[in-house]
Amino acid sequence: MMIKLNDTLISLEICEEMWLPESRSVMFAKMESEIFLNLSSSHHQLRKLKKRYGLIKYLTDTAGGLYIYSNFHGCDGTRLYFDGSASVCFNGEFIA
Repeated sequence: MMIKLNDTLISLEICEEMWLPESRSVMFAKMESEIFLNLSSSHHQLRKLKKRYGLIKYLTDTAGGLYIYSNFHGCDGTRLYFDGSASVCFNGEFIA
């Protein structure tokens, strides 16, 4: 999904789309989107956070722009734990 404002495009993807071989953000970047939002419920797994941050850094390194990532925090009532790990990355540099 994309939202067009007067001077920028904002794109939105959900958790699974980040992990696709060519994520929606890559497609949105080709359409000149500058702000990327990811609302996620990605469960905790060893070394997954490092890979997630690598994907975000790669996108903003190559396409530029601002990537805002927010992950669910807590448990889902079964055995899954969600680590939270919200972040903001601008042109390949994590600023929050």
